[in-house]
Amino acid sequence: MCCVTPQEPGAEQSPVQRKATREGYTPVCWLSGPGEPLANPFAGKLTRALQDAGRTVFLETDGTLLRRRIHEFRPDARLYLTVRFYGMRDSHDLRMERDDAFALAMEGVRAAQLAGFLICAYIPVDGETSLEEVKLLVEHLRKARVEGVVITSTNRAAAAAEELQKKVTEARNLIGHAWWMAFSRLAERTLNTARHPVFVGTQHVAPETSRNAELHPVQGGAGISEEVAVP
Repeated sequence: MCCVTPQEPGAEQSPVQRKATREGYTPVCWLSGPGEPLANPFAGKLTRALQDAGRTVFLETDGTLLRRRIHEFRPDARLYLTVRFYGMRDSHDLRMERDDAFALAMEGVRAAQLAGFLICAYIPVDGETSLEEVKLLVEHLRKARVEGVVITSTNRAAAAAEELQKKVTEARNLIGHAWWMAFSRLAERTLNTARHPVFVGTQHVAPETSRNAELHPVQGGAGISEEVAVP
């Protein structure tokens, strides 16, 4: 379990209501693999339990089962359905090894939005990722009015760490929103070193966007540090 410790970004900017834990920290839980989380029959029950405990949950999924399983979840400000994309349609379908993967993911996003859920897009970057395609994908997701985008590196290209990190930094700059850029850096340092599920300890951290707000830059950012503590 890794704890990422951001600074207080300002409660007046946060649309998320939280219960503070000891020392004022409120955990953010990133639920992911191995495997597809929505294939687990207990995913909905676990997510609701974490929401009820005051946690903010980022539930990572490839989106292919999202439309079918959406009824098992409860929309509120403590849950971000986090749909993973490897690129635009052709690249994503090739990586997922199925011709309808991108279409199913976008259908799931639209269905979830209509049901009132918050959507975060997750773009993992490795040596095969095209920056031009990331730019097109971020623009596509912006038009789809997702709440935010998280971009991190993957472990697969560890041998080319310096080159990969340069690409990740350039890709992350395409997000165009200070809070999500900062959260991406923190998520990367946690996701690439932790077992699953990942529990990210935070202090009143919330995206500085309202429902369906486009990914506009935030003046001055969110004041998020990058200290990482591993208990």
